[in-house]
Amino acid sequence: MADQALLDEVTQAADAALEALAAGTDPAETDGRMRAAARAALDDGHAITVIAAAQAEGERAARERVAAQVLRSVERSSRKMRESTQDYERSVVQAVRLGLAARDIAARAGVSHGTVAAVARRHEQTQAAPPEAAALEPSEVVDAGESAPGAGAD
Repeated sequence: MADQALLDEVTQAADAALEALAAGTDPAETDGRMRAAARAALDDGHAITVIAAAQAEGERAARERVAAQVLRSVERSSRKMRESTQDYERSVVQAVRLGLAARDIAARAGVSHGTVAAVARRHEQTQAAPPEAAALEPSEVVDAGESAPGAGAD
């Protein structure tokens, strides 16, 4: 008769492997544990479908535990990226306004001079757009998508 403890080990190994992946660590050690647990369960007479189900259960449990944390990390990183992009674009626009050569700006920014021109052009278009057509700044947005008083909404 097949041993349930071996299936439990498959479930725990799969759980640990997904946790390691979520933590950003090298999953090689936990992958080895997973393969060894699956091999032991297979050698003990468990059907491959039962082993796969135990592995899926371990992954599901770990995914439920780490999902919120990983998604918060994605959200924080995304916010930082947007802020950094805004800072970068402000710096490029300032350099262009000062009359610095696009090639010099591009060399310092690590981009092409065409990218510098595109950033400056996009900024000019945003500044030239009528208030109703311009995108609202996050500080101008109130709950439920309504614009703040005096932000161009009637």
